[in-house]
Amino acid sequence: MTKNITFQCHLEKSTAAPQQEEKQRKGKQLSPVEMHFQIQDGPSTLWGGGHAETRLEQPAVVVAREKSSASLLCTANVKASYIHWYRYQEGKGLQRLLYLAMFQTDVQWDSVLEADKVTAIEAKDGYSCTLLVLKLEKSDEGVYYCAAWKTVSGYGWNSNKVMGPGTQLRVTDRNLNVGISPKPTIFLPSIAETTLQNAGTYLCLLENFFPDVIKIDWKEKNDQTVLKSQQGDTIKTYNTYMKFSWLTVTGVSVNKEYKCIIKHERNKGGVEQEILFPSQKKGIVTQTNLIDADTGYISTVWADGCALVLL
Repeated sequence: MTKNITFQCHLEKSTAAPQQEEKQRKGKQLSPVEMHFQIQDGPSTLWGGGHAETRLEQPAVVVAREKSSASLLCTANVKASYIHWYRYQEGKGLQRLLYLAMFQTDVQWDSVLEADKVTAIEAKDGYSCTLLVLKLEKSDEGVYYCAAWKTVSGYGWNSNKVMGPGTQLRVTDRNLNVGISPKPTIFLPSIAETTLQNAGTYLCLLENFFPDVIKIDWKEKNDQTVLKSQQGDTIKTYNTYMKFSWLTVTGVSVNKEYKCIIKHERNKGGVEQEILFPSQKKGIVTQTNLIDADTGYISTVWADGCALVLL
């Protein structure tokens, strides 16, 4: 899925090399033009003149406390001469903040934010760059995109600008050391559903997590294929969030084992949670206790669809 963003930027026709082109831009007042970017939800890719594609990867979300600093990472699969950083906020559009000359670690700021607010640092490997947002305030929230010019042999610098998928920055006043990973409760198929309809609905309820960015997939126990499932809305409950997802299967598929896979920034150890749902092939399960390895929560689940969560 893509997001279309329209914004004002400045363009100037040039055939100079990337290094010369960036120098030519300094101190010039250029005419604004309207541009349309397609920014992908996954790693961004563009092809240039039949050459290898350029990919920029960014984490989906970063959460940091007010008055602290946030580090936003951008990693490329090729060495870029320049990395540009943009911020998108509702009502303001897409604004370039700065660019970093990777070959000489030189940062040039635009007029949007000053050097004491944002800066960029090149990693030693030459493939990644970190944007530092300093003295955080709620007004710093937004989606931060990195971008790079992909120089194509024979075309000078006049190449495509590749944009990363973007990192959503969230600023909070809460203590981020407190565990705020998703707390799961699972529900097995009901007796009526399995016996009368020859079907089964498996439901995974996730509560008390922050931030709200979460991904839930379903797979068979020993298979890597993502199954078609349903997702409920992410609902805010006081200062955390909750969400549920369910998988419905029919016929012989009821006899298989399934797992709910949860990807969230605050998962213990930074790994995906996997919650296994037992098979129904030996008859209706009366009761089962499931211990989630990441959170330590015990879910006592009854076959009629009731569930009780205990510490």
